[in-house]
Amino acid sequence: MPPSPPVRAPLGPGTLLWRHAADLRSLLPGAAAGLLQLLHPGIGAGVSEHSAFFDAPFDRIHRSVPQIWATILAPDGADRARAIRDLHRGVGGVDEHARRYHALEPGTFWWAHATFWNSPRRRPAPWRSPSTAPTPSPCYPSAARASTAPDGSSPSGRCG
Repeated sequence: MPPSPPVRAPLGPGTLLWRHAADLRSLLPGAAAGLLQLLHPGIGAGVSEHSAFFDAPFDRIHRSVPQIWATILAPDGADRARAIRDLHRGVGGVDEHARRYHALEPGTFWWAHATFWNSPRRRPAPWRSPSTAPTPSPCYPSAARASTAPDGSSPSGRCG
């Protein structure tokens, strides 16, 4: 009998990720997360070839950020997360350096998630709450625990 998949921690008001996302100050360093995402070769190529971001960046941000935050805060967040993931199934190709990429390749998928984990650490000090102050704690795995890449991979670790 194959092993059961790991149980995902529910996202809710008691979790660090939920508290961070529910705090509007978490949007302040959002541009840094977006730039970090674009530094990944697969994400940069995918955005360049499959998105109107460079033609209308604020339109793209206006469409994306509320949907992303709803995956955490809305009661149907898990369904929204799957829908966003599924929108990316066709995002792939070959970049300008002849490297293949796909949005749902695990390294690409988890890089996009990791950039959001960096946000509370980048928030200017006067706007940090005690729960979002930078610590060496591995909170990224906790933030991504509710997600699973299409290949079944998920980050490991805990965040207290």
